[in-house]
Amino acid sequence: MTKSANRSDYIRLTCLGVTAFLTIVFYLYNFGPTLSNETQVWGQFGDYIGGILNPLVAFTALYYLYETVKIQRNEMMKTTKALKKTSYEQARIANINFASMKSNALTNQLDIVGLQISQNHQLMLHALERIARRVNHPEDAMVYDLEKNELIEAKEYLTVRHDYHKELLKKQNLIISRLNELWKDIESHEADISTNE
Repeated sequence: MTKSANRSDYIRLTCLGVTAFLTIVFYLYNFGPTLSNETQVWGQFGDYIGGILNPLVAFTALYYLYETVKIQRNEMMKTTKALKKTSYEQARIANINFASMKSNALTNQLDIVGLQISQNHQLMLHALERIARRVNHPEDAMVYDLEKNELIEAKEYLTVRHDYHKELLKKQNLIISRLNELWKDIESHEADISTNE
């Protein structure tokens, strides 16, 4: 509690105590300071004290109940804000983790395509060597195609490999463009987050 709240509580409780004290003093002043042996007089005294103090005590209890509800509402609002922020941060982390996994998958695909391009390049060089040797050794003009499981002419094989090379390059460019889009999405998401904070 704050200092001013403690002070106002002190003042309220002091007023309640002073009122109770003054109630007893007024009663004793009006009806005398002697103690009675009759139960009726004690009942009347209890009714007098209860009639004066019960509304004050009830009002004080009602006030403190209201203050408690107000404090709980404020705490609930703070908790709700903290939960929203936590939820937002968790969603942000989940998005970053998803983007990271997607980035890793695309990078792996890019590595695989790069390896395929390298292997295809080697096969194309091999076919070109066969074509170059064809002048001196006509039997070297044939290349064994593992995919078709047969011997084919080196020029035809080179054409097939060249077409495959073009497909791999398209695939590589597509993966690179997906990576670029992913990073742009991450950057825009981060910009949105910084403007919302």
